[in-house]
Amino acid sequence: MTLVVRNFLHRTSGRDWNRTRKMGVNTLAFRPPPHRTFFPADPDCVPVTKDVPWKMTQQWLDLVTWSGATLIVSTDPSTVTKEEKRSLQAALAVASRWQPEAEPLDWMETTSPGRWRFEDKVSSFDWFGEEGADAFSR
Repeated sequence: MTLVVRNFLHRTSGRDWNRTRKMGVNTLAFRPPPHRTFFPADPDCVPVTKDVPWKMTQQWLDLVTWSGATLIVSTDPSTVTKEEKRSLQAALAVASRWQPEAEPLDWMETTSPGRWRFEDKVSSFDWFGEEGADAFSR
């Protein structure tokens, strides 16, 4: 398992949740075939910033943590709360151990699968939140 923690948000999705949804969830859902063939899949980072709601970040953190893919965390240390720090510490501890691959269940219906199987457990995620998706996000 690969863990990366970085603090350079200008290259990440830490400014716009829709970019994380588009680049991260989509990447994780549609890269299982080559995952671990040559290298582990690298979904987008988990951004912890004031610009991305923690509710959305927490879901993304949970999915990547348990997915078996590389967990990359980008933080703005000046904005990380105690709750976020505890969640990050727990996620890094879990992701440091081998995890079986997560399986997207609704990948034929959406570009941002919200239902995922982790071995014998199924979890649902709300990637669109109350505002919905921004179709024009980069």
